Amino acid sequence: MKVLKKIFSLTAAAVMCLLMCSCDRSDSDSSTDILKNGAESIVPSRAELIDNTKDAGYTVTEFNDIYDLKVSGERVLAEKDGKFIDICYGLSEDDAKEVFRYYETKYDPQIKSQEYYMLSRNQNFVYFISDKSTFKVSGFKSIDNDGEQYICKE
Repeated sequence: MKVLKKIFSLTAAAVMCLLMCSCDRSDSDSSTDILKNGAESIVPSRAELIDNTKDAGYTVTEFNDIYDLKVSGERVLAEKDGKFIDICYGLSEDDAKEVFRYYETKYDPQIKSQEYYMLSRNQNFVYFISDKSTFKVSGFKSIDNDGEQYICKE
């Protein structure tokens, strides 16, 4: 009887190991995709984000500057009922780092109170998203990241 229990336990452990390995493989594949295809494979294009959020009833404002920072890029702010996404496109790597630091300061109250979904620098994109529904509406394909990222609410 003890031998049968050991065989059953080993079989169960082997099955669990196989299941865990298959889950890890799919996660690492998507992380590899961002490294191969760039953040553009995950972050919606500017036009797509604008169309998606407008279709969902968000008010969209486009900016040719990013606050008072001396960086090149474009900014889109989509807002609806206290929900929003504030995203910057066309940044250099150094400018993306500077904008990310600025967003940490600008959105400090939400970060400290943990009332946000995501703050991210994903290669040359920087975005602050208030909630998961706005993330989905905007057209993001994944939360994968190749930079810095804080996710508060899942």
